[in-house]
Amino acid sequence: MNVMMTFLSSVLTITLATLLVILAVGVVVFVRGGRFNQRWSNRLMTLRVGVQALAVVVLAVIFLLRHIAMR
Repeated sequence: MNVMMTFLSSVLTITLATLLVILAVGVVVFVRGGRFNQRWSNRLMTLRVGVQALAVVVLAVIFLLRHIAMR
């Protein structure tokens, strides 16, 4: 169980770091504006939503495993 929790915690950390990078790049693209913004803003938002969904799923699995382990 500890190996699984360590793995999931690592996946969650990597997912959240990736989310932070995508969010920062999205803000820079938004501030930059112009054609580059038109090309990349929607793609980055879609990618961010997907990574957020992954983070929520991983977090839910962590909570579920902790709940099961406490029984």
